[in-house]
Amino acid sequence: MTCRICLDDENSNNLIQPCNCTSALVHKECLLQWLHVSNHTACEICTFEYDIVDVEETKHTWCPQCRFSKDLEADALVIVIGIIGHFFLMFSVAFWLGSSLEDIFIYENFCQGMFVLMLHKHINPREVLFFWKICSSICLYIISQMRHDYQYIICELIITVLIGIYTYANLVRSAKQTVRYINIEDRQTNEHMETVQGP
Repeated sequence: MTCRICLDDENSNNLIQPCNCTSALVHKECLLQWLHVSNHTACEICTFEYDIVDVEETKHTWCPQCRFSKDLEADALVIVIGIIGHFFLMFSVAFWLGSSLEDIFIYENFCQGMFVLMLHKHINPREVLFFWKICSSICLYIISQMRHDYQYIICELIITVLIGIYTYANLVRSAKQTVRYINIEDRQTNEHMETVQGP
């Protein structure tokens, strides 16, 4: 006898009959993989409905994944604005226009807020704002070193650290995954097996 999914007859002792197909047996692992890949909830031959429950569970992790957006083009735009935009605009304001550190500090925070509002539908605002604050902190630090004035860099660093802590706390708390609970019964032996399958 062979598994109707993988067509392997080596582990014939592990074959089960999970549905009403009396002549078609499968490996439990093959059935779970097929249900996961095909996203089906019933046998495609006898239309037997498997006992499947999808539950959304919170997954806590100390190293959550941080993404600027779900789109590579939006990611590229965020990086260009963060690195090239901040350095070019802040240094042009500082040296070409001769603005004070107070003007630069207000200007860069205003621009960051406006860009986040403009792009908020296409980005993850918290992660993007934190990245931009790191870029602006580096720029402001360089300008502060040149002018020997550190009043506003301290404010900038405090804001950046607070946004970083807030962003990290939200990433840790909001990481969720859908867990699929599948109850499989071997109808040959009436043996019940419960299996948990991730997203």
